[in-house]
Amino acid sequence: HSPLFRAHLWHLEPDRHTLLITVPHIIIDGWSLWRLLADDLPHAYDACRAGKEPFVDREDPRPFRDHVANQAALLTSADGERLWKRWDKALAGKVEPLDMPTDTLRPKRKAFDGGQEQLSLSPAKQAALDVYATHAGATLPAVLSAAFAMVLARQSGHQNIIIGMPMSGRLDPSFADTLGYFVNPMPLPITVGSANSLEAVLRQAHEAIGFALDHQALPLPIIIERLGLPRDPARNPLFDVNIAVQSPGPSSSLVRGMMLGAKAPPSPFGPLTMRAIALPQQQALFDLTLEAVPADDGLHLSLKYDRSLFDGSTVFGLLSQF
Repeated sequence: HSPLFRAHLWHLEPDRHTLLITVPHIIIDGWSLWRLLADDLPHAYDACRAGKEPFVDREDPRPFRDHVANQAALLTSADGERLWKRWDKALAGKVEPLDMPTDTLRPKRKAFDGGQEQLSLSPAKQAALDVYATHAGATLPAVLSAAFAMVLARQSGHQNIIIGMPMSGRLDPSFADTLGYFVNPMPLPITVGSANSLEAVLRQAHEAIGFALDHQALPLPIIIERLGLPRDPARNPLFDVNIAVQSPGPSSSLVRGMMLGAKAPPSPFGPLTMRAIALPQQQALFDLTLEAVPADDGLHLSLKYDRSLFDGSTVFGLLSQF
């Protein structure tokens, strides 16, 4: 129901207010939200304090409908067909449901009832991970994806692990300032054998992420449709686990605070000080979603989970294996 973007401001005390912004995720992605909160909102606030009309200090962006038209054209082009053939080859023989041991029987239909458990690594451990990734010729997202795959393989007994990873979808620089939902989750196929070392799995994860980045233009629903995967209302097609390494940028202290919730220090906002309010996790699109947020005070990990499948203690045990 309209309006799709809602903002409510509560006056609690003379020097204390609470701002709540509500927007459906299907119309806005993280990058768009970061631009709104870290760039547009401060500019508008400064303009209002100066008695001026709020404004956005950048050129008019391309409309989101141009992105939709580009995707539609891709699907009927030779480039779109080449992308599909490469994805078909990359996923051949690797697509299978991930049967993790659960605390309760899987319901016949997903309820999307979510919870989360959190764990923070010290700055020293985060620095050690960065050094390890650099020496291995990889990245922090690849290291975390490899470790996640090994934990999933150990718990499930499966060798073929497919982890979803959201890609920005903003391949055309002319859409850099466009607000909308560009994100395209891509599958990362990783094989974890009993004799595989972390280094071997890391090489696969690094290559899988590189492949996904280079081939992210093909929408995930098209990949699922052309693979002919059976639909099950109790599962997501193609993958049931997801990983997201968030990186809003060094200048977005306000956004980092929102992502870290109660763990974040106050953030300056003009003459004001803002602090994010931690809200309970209420939805679970996947069985498990590992979210990582690098920050100055360490690496913050959150494992979101489907409460109809797992207990919080079980999920924290999984997270602790990192």
